[in-house]
Amino acid sequence: MPRNQRPSFLKRQKEQQRKAKAEQKRDARRARRRGNSVDEELNPEAEAMPENDEAAPEA
Repeated sequence: MPRNQRPSFLKRQKEQQRKAKAEQKRDARRARRRGNSVDEELNPEAEAMPENDEAAPEA
């Protein structure tokens, strides 16, 4: 822990890390309940995007 960082900053940083981890767990739980895999839930646009650009109609 660097000495020049204030304790309040470190507390806030730790809190953000804790919230991010809890959010990931919550999203994984929701995905399992819906029957999706966790990977699909974390990256929903992976399956939605077409592989080649020719298949997508241009406006």
